[in-house]
Amino acid sequence: MLPLIGLCGVLLGAAECLYHHTGPPPIGHLRQNGASWLGITGLQALLFLLPAALMIFVQRVLRGVAWRRSAGVGQGALFALWLAALLPTLWVDLDYLARFSHWPLLSYHHATLFAWECFLIALVVTLAAAILAATLSRLWLRWTEARVGKLLGITSVSVALVVLMGAALFSLRAPAPRQNSVSADASSPNLLLFTVDTLREDAVGVYGGPDTPGFDAWISQGVRCEGFSCAPWTRPSFASLFSGVAPTGHGANRDRGVSPEVSWWPEIFEEHGWHTRAYVSNPHLEAGLGFARGFDFFDHAGHLEGLESVEQMIWVRTLHRHLQERLERGDRIIAKAVKWLRQPDPQKGPWLLWVHVIDPHLPYHLRGPRGELHDAHPGRGLACLAPFLSRGAVRDLGPVRSAIDTLSEEQKSALHELYRREVAFLDRQVTPLLQAAQNASVDRPLLWVLASDHGEEFFEHGGFEHGHTLYGELLRVPLAFGGLDLPEHASAAAMKLSDVGPTVLALCKLPPMPLRGMAINSVDSTLAPYVFGQSRSRELREAEPDANGEASASSECAPPRLLAEDLLYGPPRTRFIFPGGEGLLRDDESLEYSRIDACGSDAETDSTLSAGDLNQRERALLDALDRWRHEASKVPHEAIHDPALRERLRSLGYVN
Repeated sequence: MLPLIGLCGVLLGAAECLYHHTGPPPIGHLRQNGASWLGITGLQALLFLLPAALMIFVQRVLRGVAWRRSAGVGQGALFALWLAALLPTLWVDLDYLARFSHWPLLSYHHATLFAWECFLIALVVTLAAAILAATLSRLWLRWTEARVGKLLGITSVSVALVVLMGAALFSLRAPAPRQNSVSADASSPNLLLFTVDTLREDAVGVYGGPDTPGFDAWISQGVRCEGFSCAPWTRPSFASLFSGVAPTGHGANRDRGVSPEVSWWPEIFEEHGWHTRAYVSNPHLEAGLGFARGFDFFDHAGHLEGLESVEQMIWVRTLHRHLQERLERGDRIIAKAVKWLRQPDPQKGPWLLWVHVIDPHLPYHLRGPRGELHDAHPGRGLACLAPFLSRGAVRDLGPVRSAIDTLSEEQKSALHELYRREVAFLDRQVTPLLQAAQNASVDRPLLWVLASDHGEEFFEHGGFEHGHTLYGELLRVPLAFGGLDLPEHASAAAMKLSDVGPTVLALCKLPPMPLRGMAINSVDSTLAPYVFGQSRSRELREAEPDANGEASASSECAPPRLLAEDLLYGPPRTRFIFPGGEGLLRDDESLEYSRIDACGSDAETDSTLSAGDLNQRERALLDALDRWRHEASKVPHEAIHDPALRERLRSLGYVN
């Protein structure tokens, strides 16, 4: 019986592999993480075999205990247990099929039909499995009456289990490194890119915020810049960092991932012999959205490494949901990166290592000194947040936003305090990462970059969280470079995140990125400085160290030419920042304009401007931008529909 059941599992696993290798794979599926057909087939077969083996084992044990008097009831109960363990496996395949097929009757656009069809299909499969199991059970009992049959049965079951366990272990192997077209030489530097989600500029001590010894010590070893994000939320911001273009150019928005046409600077490192590796969190950075490009190894904390083929099962998903917050903690992600850095491997270098942590992002937890989560009542000063707390954290944006007009100043301050505690927790974890990278770079130089994707708003302009405005509290981020021949305790001119790629390529003496993206040939010379990142390696090398040995704030406000766009919530808006700090904010739906001074309080002035009130430079830039957006909208770029991704985003506080 077991070999036949195992064969059913093998066939089901092979069918799933065949489907996912001929159609679009689910986000985070094994195909995107280097696993094999044999591995996924073995896992599916094991899920069939193990419950069946348990059922037969119990049947044999109970056979001498009044078994024959209640054989029908006993077999039925054991079959029910086996079926309970089997149905989640079948549900995964139905779920995948419904989510990624183009059949009109199996589509998430027809939720009611989908629910009924799943019920009917599951019922048919259950009845078929019951008939098959009853038939196989009788054959098994007849077969095992003979000693030879018993011996053959035990042998076949043992061989099948050994083979399938080996296949499962084979599926957990790390993917083989890709072959690089160019070999890096011994002088090629290692590159550490450490990014922190939702870290405001003024949340770090050296930028005028609360004391953060870990971040301050790290940044003091290099050149501190005034960083500016191209978007107020993660997906388009990181896409600009890696592509070197403004959001319209890479196409990543709330409905789409990164366009495959856009340039991606980690691929240049990979092509020139760097071993590229990433340890990240945040659902907006999943491989299926395009962020694994150029990385030999891509570890996303939101997925169960090596078990992506079964992570959508009901029981696996439930278990993972309870463990997800622990898996995505910054100390755990950093620990994985540090463990890899400490492994002796003469073939490791040079390497590019990207580590991204998400702790300052919602939910804001009540944390202890070691990062443990507290479900107890909030401490002194935070009791006013009791209406918004769930399991020891502020998790849902809905209650806060619905009460935003009635929040007291004490509640607003308490929310900001929870955010600072998240930053303080992470600050205690960052030092080992830089130390491990430095220790792993004794034979070659190290270049490091520390950055954030966007900030967080705490009612400065009446809002909370991020993704809905283009004000300084969301666009200003920490940004620092160090290592190589860069000075320490120094400050340099402001940079936008899209400058990071061209800058690190120049510092590592690699060729610049080719200009590829969404209709970028339509970008004229007037708009180009705001759209494309530029190398700032000269400014970094020429940064003047402070006389007292500490990084000093720049006395002159000189923000970069910046185009910020692509909101997550609300009507679309566009913001230009011009040299000198002047800026323009446009509501793209109502075509209302206001001017904003990036060097001041970021307050809007002249908010009743019409198109006729704009000067020549502003009209020229907006006309050029509108022409580019029109051409970019013609470029095919497939939207992403993944309910599992939306569920993970909802766990971070995002709302529809």
